[in-house]
Amino acid sequence: MTSKSPIVQKLDEIQGRLVALLKPVGFARKGRAFRRETECGIFQIIALQAGRFELGPPLPDPVKYLRPDHYGEFTVNIGVHVAEMFERTNPPHNSKRVIDDSHCDIRTRLSGITDNDDQWWSLIEDCDDVADDIGALLLHVGIPFLERFRSREQIVRDWISFNETERRLTSVARLDVAMVLLKNGDQNGARRLFQDHLGRTKLPHHAAYVRELAVELGLGVLDED
Repeated sequence: MTSKSPIVQKLDEIQGRLVALLKPVGFARKGRAFRRETECGIFQIIALQAGRFELGPPLPDPVKYLRPDHYGEFTVNIGVHVAEMFERTNPPHNSKRVIDDSHCDIRTRLSGITDNDDQWWSLIEDCDDVADDIGALLLHVGIPFLERFRSREQIVRDWISFNETERRLTSVARLDVAMVLLKNGDQNGARRLFQDHLGRTKLPHHAAYVRELAVELGLGVLDED
């Protein structure tokens, strides 16, 4: 059996320390992520993402400009997967597949809901300090963020206003909420949000997509601007 690298071992230790914080609030560990289901079809994800290994340290000079070198570091992604939101741009999710943060439409870095958009933590430093740092962020900002979007009722109520008054994580919040309304049988509400979103977009290709999707979903032909 191949032994784990020191970096992988460090990440294992950090993730293990987070179990004590996340298990009591309903998260189960799966791979490099923690997941909980808060409503049928709604999964909340906290995922540890390690920096890519392909190039390794040090990054060769000719390709330094291609991407930041996060080898030996990791970041934390958090997200909410809502089945009907996901299905706006994807086929229905296979129930046998594991849902991860890439399947979330409500999605950000843990640091993205504070003042730092893209924070990466070192896997070289003391893992106790790093785990404490991440645990504090999860406790004070990460889990409260997820709690705001644990149900369809909360998403309908708050997701649009969050993006307009607090932090812009997506430009399609109205379409997200419309998909939830449609799932609940509120075609009129879904159509109003499609129409509102269409009136705000300045991109012709996206506008055409919104019109086509409205017809496909049974919302009818949207009004001209």
